[in-house]
Amino acid sequence: MGEPLLLRRLQDSLSCLYTDDPRLQHGRHDAHAFLVQLKTSNVRRQIKSTIQSQRDSPSTGNIRIAVGEEHAGSVYLSCLALLLQSKSTHERIFCAQSLNNRCRSIKLVESY
Repeated sequence: MGEPLLLRRLQDSLSCLYTDDPRLQHGRHDAHAFLVQLKTSNVRRQIKSTIQSQRDSPSTGNIRIAVGEEHAGSVYLSCLALLLQSKSTHERIFCAQSLNNRCRSIKLVESY
């Protein structure tokens, strides 16, 4: 089994924010934006919302979903993998908080 799709980018973003290396200073804004998007995104709900809005629109007869790079990967798997393998407390805290927030906000109907 391969590594989760978001794992490398998650590691890179966290290390960029929590390092004192001046070579990584330029990427801090992008790393922060990615981590905020990672914590707040829910791809399943986005897709369901898009499908529902296309169904509600009388002008569209064909329902199409454009699945891009932003829809690839699992936040759960990436955070869990990094939580279990990381030695950095910053990474472990971020992943634990992300998993905790995801589990607290999940609807019971989506949990099966």
